Amino acid sequence: MTKCLNLSITALLLILPSFVHAQSPKNYQTTINGPLKKWAQTFLNFKLSDFKNKTPAQKFENTNPVKRKNKTTFYPSYKAALSTSPNGAYTLNIYSYLLLEKKNGKFMTTGSDVEQNILLGHIQDGGWKQIAYYGYTQRVQEVAWIDNNTFILAAARLNKAGKNLPVIIVGQIKQQSLITFETTNTKCYQNPAGYISPKLTLLLHSEPKS
Repeated sequence: MTKCLNLSITALLLILPSFVHAQSPKNYQTTINGPLKKWAQTFLNFKLSDFKNKTPAQKFENTNPVKRKNKTTFYPSYKAALSTSPNGAYTLNIYSYLLLEKKNGKFMTTGSDVEQNILLGHIQDGGWKQIAYYGYTQRVQEVAWIDNNTFILAAARLNKAGKNLPVIIVGQIKQQSLITFETTNTKCYQNPAGYISPKLTLLLHSEPKS
């Protein structure tokens, strides 16, 4: 009994630092100033110190599992727009809502669906799972990996005034959780031009291979 209790306490101590880290937006300043800098700059009066966690952590949905036979069928045609973890074990697809088509070797989009499914792929196992779903009022615009376990979904949420407010969603694979941070500054909203990921821009404007 004592041995089992000690093991439980040890496991909790190993998980707790990561959980506490995820509860503090200021810990992601390096990422906001780095990979997510261009995204953050599309918002007026953006300050990380204004972000607060208002809701409990959400568990990964882990729905709609799909298993692929090989890497050729594992990746969608727009592989270049995906965001892969530093160790190459996982990849995130936030573009399932786009009606991306490849014609004559060039990508184009004819619009988008209202729904956005966030898909996490385990490359070695060849499997995909939906870990979150968002409707028309919220759209994940960019992804940045903190480490092999933690990533940020940089999103924009439409308010009643028709303005996009910044939302930072921290995902942790081991904990199977998503923690959402929202700005408390009512004057922080996105420029009308919005944000398009450079990866997606490059994909849509790349020249066809001869």
